[in-house]
Amino acid sequence: MLERQIRQALNGSFWRVETVERTGSTNLDLIARARAGETEGAVLIADEQTSGRGRGEHRFFSPPGSGLYLSFLLDPARVFPYPVTLLAGVCAAQSIEALLPETSVQIKWVNDLYSCDKKICGILAQKAREYLVVGIGVNVFSPKGGFPEKIAPFAGALCEKESFPDLRARLAAELLNRIERALSSGIDALIDEVRRRDYLFGKRVFYQEEGVFATACGITDAGELLLELPDQTKRAISSGRVRLASKEE
Repeated sequence: MLERQIRQALNGSFWRVETVERTGSTNLDLIARARAGETEGAVLIADEQTSGRGRGEHRFFSPPGSGLYLSFLLDPARVFPYPVTLLAGVCAAQSIEALLPETSVQIKWVNDLYSCDKKICGILAQKAREYLVVGIGVNVFSPKGGFPEKIAPFAGALCEKESFPDLRARLAAELLNRIERALSSGIDALIDEVRRRDYLFGKRVFYQEEGVFATACGITDAGELLLELPDQTKRAISSGRVRLASKEE
């Protein structure tokens, strides 16, 4: 049902969509397929992930029936002037707002989406010679029994399932259509959109790779995060983990 709904709502033939009930990780599955010869345009969507992946050693909570857990495969020869996670994040944010106009979505550099100060989406891009796989996990509905205690304070969902029962299929199609358009028509306006949605702007953060606190002061033209360090010097970072500093820090 979900697969048929998504396919019917796609605007073109670029994507080849497959849905599965349960898997460990849609990203790892697509990576394995790419190594075996799968080509650009493959999309894998799972109703549940038992080992959903985030950055580093983090895991993405992926219970059945409540989220959109989607990975897509691109040609690794594609060259992006900005992190592909930002492209995916902008398209995901725009898709959510198109379907839920009262929802406002921000981008927490470089791979998370927030709404009402709660994380609603995580993005993971993995690239090698044989593949460029991008995974997007969206907390569409509030999970049965709520979020695990460890993530409950900062995790959020878009809505209750009873209000929009077909939202996952509509969101998947909207997202894939927007990404296809971005890939074919260029992404010149991407950085302006990231800046407009910059969740960290003006906030005190902790840059984990160097163990320093700083103030986030914008996004560079290359999609880097600009930090103002304690000595008032500024540094642009292109990778690494940045978290909001707590009030006590």
